[in-house]
Amino acid sequence: MPHKLSDIRLKHLGWVKEEDRMAKFKRYQGLDPDGTYGSTKHYLSIPNDAPNLVRFEE
Repeated sequence: MPHKLSDIRLKHLGWVKEEDRMAKFKRYQGLDPDGTYGSTKHYLSIPNDAPNLVRFEE
């Protein structure tokens, strides 16, 4: 896929709240239960109780 680099920084908050992680995990399990289109290892890491979050520096 074509891409371009940018200086724009984004805050990805999809892993901050446990309920968001669980909703994402359930959605991925429903859409791709066998890991055909994504990494099963990644899917299984989503409900982790202690995700490795990196502080966003302004």
